[in-house]
Amino acid sequence: MEKGGLSLPQVNANINAANHAGALSVKLPANFTKTVNYTGNSGSGSLAMNGATDFSVSAAFTSSAVAFPRGWPVCRNGSSTYSFTDGSGTAKINIDLTNCAFALANNP
Repeated sequence: MEKGGLSLPQVNANINAANHAGALSVKLPANFTKTVNYTGNSGSGSLAMNGATDFSVSAAFTSSAVAFPRGWPVCRNGSSTYSFTDGSGTAKINIDLTNCAFALANNP
């Protein structure tokens, strides 16, 4: 996606999203078991986990503003990578950002 806006609500399928200068919102179902590969460049986005309890997140970012849910490990100032696993990590979520604003939320 380039310079557009897209919302993917409650998709329980493998997702490969590339966002360039756009706004992309992905809302996963609570029982999500698939894989998300999200690449962002000079845009904004969000990923709502909706109380999912079995996932593994790995993220790489450069010059980005990234917000993580309360209760997740803190991302250290100046870090360019982040990882967090909940449950057995069945669902895989990979995020790669450059010059982006991005928020992860885990509200049930």
